[in-house]
Amino acid sequence: MKHQLTALFALADPTRRQVLERLKSEPGLSVSELAQPLPIKMPGLMKHLAVLSDTGLISRTKAGRVVTVSLAANPPSEAAD
Repeated sequence: MKHQLTALFALADPTRRQVLERLKSEPGLSVSELAQPLPIKMPGLMKHLAVLSDTGLISRTKAGRVVTVSLAANPPSEAAD
C-alpha cells in the first residue's frame, strides 16, 4: 500500500508527468536537455527526478559529468496501471 501511495504521489505532479511524457518520446536525455523546456530551475528539477527515481519510474546513469535519464525498464506495477 505504501508503495502504491508513493507512486501515485509521484504521478500527481504535472511537472513529473511532463518529464515522464518527454522521456517516453525522447529516451535517454541528459538532465540539461530535460531541463531546457521546463519553467523550473535545476534544483527543482533534481528534486522531481529524485522522487521519480525513488519510486522506480526512471533510472539515472552517470558518465563523467553527464547524467542521463531514462524511463525504468520495469516500473512498479501500480504506476503502470
